[in-house]
Amino acid sequence: MLSCYGIETHSPPSPRIGHSIHYLKKRKEIVLFGGASIEEGTSNELYIYNLQNNSWTKQKIVYKEINGKISKIPEPRYEHTGIIIENEKGEEELFIFGGTTGIKLLNDSFIFNFDSNVWREIKTTGDIPTPRSINSGVYVNNEYIKNSIVIFGGSQYNTQPINDSSTYILDLSHTVTYNPINYEIYLFGGMNNTEVYNDLWKFKCCSLIWEKITDDEKNSPKGRSGHTAVIDCNNLYIFGGMQNNPPHVFEDINLYSILEKKWKTIDPVICTSETYKPRLGLASCLIGSPKTKRNTKLLMINNNESNSQNESTLKSNTHKGEKEKNVNDKSNKIQEIRFDEEDAYLEKITKDETINNIALFGGADFYGVYNDLYLMKI
Repeated sequence: MLSCYGIETHSPPSPRIGHSIHYLKKRKEIVLFGGASIEEGTSNELYIYNLQNNSWTKQKIVYKEINGKISKIPEPRYEHTGIIIENEKGEEELFIFGGTTGIKLLNDSFIFNFDSNVWREIKTTGDIPTPRSINSGVYVNNEYIKNSIVIFGGSQYNTQPINDSSTYILDLSHTVTYNPINYEIYLFGGMNNTEVYNDLWKFKCCSLIWEKITDDEKNSPKGRSGHTAVIDCNNLYIFGGMQNNPPHVFEDINLYSILEKKWKTIDPVICTSETYKPRLGLASCLIGSPKTKRNTKLLMINNNESNSQNESTLKSNTHKGEKEKNVNDKSNKIQEIRFDEEDAYLEKITKDETINNIALFGGADFYGVYNDLYLMKI
């Protein structure tokens, strides 16, 4: 069961889609990078959300002179891949690959260090992925694939998938030291031209082979793109997304149990006055440490639609309406709403290392673009 907390934060980033969010375990903070917003356009800003203070701040960037040149920073972008890694000093860093500026596709790589506040461009060699957006990737460090980023899929323009079925492995052998992971990477759904998928795949790191998972296919969620997903304790959670025909934005939350090999639909318990809304183009991350010693990570293909196509179907005004709720209706599993519920829960998270949550930020529906934050207690 998930408990849903809508968090009213201070000074949040502007409403956006195509961004990424990540949890910094050592700092107990959430970092947001990039995205596309009606107010600001395409962004390359970093924002930090402090759980203890319940506030957002824009991250300061330091420019360094290297070989007589000022250090380079990433171009503004959205629909990129972002991953938290650790360097040889044990410092948490943010790795960024690809995405789109809205005009051109990218295949560059950058790393941001949160201790020095400096971006550095990573010059890659060998078989480099072609420029792409809406691609996905994970960090892998096990006996089969050492200290590497695995990148797969992506989009060219509009709904055209990248004409490349290769799985790329970017070796970070001297940049990353340790990040626990299981030996499988999971992929769900996506879009190819007008066709959306609801298939589930796993990539076996030991053999470098993709395998389709056909267990419980009859109960698989509807095909979708623009969704987001998180894995914890051998459970794969799928949030949101949309279908094109007929146009529909999903508000369901689906879970695939890797151990039971079954799909389930979850109705979250609403613990605050904010209602979880249907959306696409949202970002998610796991807050806390996975509950299993051998962790499973997720490779996620999002929608193969460009932001320009999404914006053409969305109204520019931000929809602030909330669904009416009856807090006394026990059948809806809605707990009594208290004004101090959000702050009390945030304080509990910062003090209790055992609490795991999924954070969801932003996204859009057919009414507008959002900058709200939800915490789903697992």
